Amino acid sequence: MTAFMHFMVRILLTCTLLIGYAGASQAQPAFEEGVLLYKVDTLERLSENPTPLSIVQMKVYKKGNLARQEMIMVNANNPSDTLRMVQIRNANGIFICMENEKMAILTTYEEEKMDKVNRAANGHLDTYRVEKTGQEVSLAGITTERVFLKNADNTKSFEALVSADLDSPVTLFFEPLSQLKGTPLQFSEREVDWVIRYTAIAVKPQPVAPQLFDINPDFMVITMKQMLEMGHSKN
Repeated sequence: MTAFMHFMVRILLTCTLLIGYAGASQAQPAFEEGVLLYKVDTLERLSENPTPLSIVQMKVYKKGNLARQEMIMVNANNPSDTLRMVQIRNANGIFICMENEKMAILTTYEEEKMDKVNRAANGHLDTYRVEKTGQEVSLAGITTERVFLKNADNTKSFEALVSADLDSPVTLFFEPLSQLKGTPLQFSEREVDWVIRYTAIAVKPQPVAPQLFDINPDFMVITMKQMLEMGHSKN
């Protein structure tokens, strides 16, 4: 198993990347198709010997009910060493695509739903409530409201700047954000060994090629269970 696959297994074992599709649609202006671009800053190191790979940019594409997230990662020890991780949500399920390995990890929506139910039953699922502040902040030319998200026992809390007037799939890729109505244009999260902050720098309603939501036919498609078994067998 390559160093990149080891890194991917660490992400998959320590971070929940997948959440369910939102329920009933909210009364928000249409954003049926387009791209959101976020810069990513490192805020805090969480371990003594953190992974040198860090996320520096995120793109989120939307075309109707299709969604695609691209994460660009850079090796701090060798800035010319970059990686791109892609997650696609289409009619067939959720795919985490590892381009260097020519592999796509598939989770069906039913499997995703059952995983969430099981984690909740075992006390491993944090739910967050949204506390609005009424404070307006302009970001990327868009008016947002500063809100706080807190878990049930107030042991975890983070801040987000949310546009209620923008309907995009960003929250599909970050489980703690699932209670938000609208689009978070700035927020923080833990990513393996780091606390990082996402800040939107561009929101572009524009045509998006449908091929971006297809899986490369040259990729080997495996299940999440098979991926995790591969990681355990190499440890």
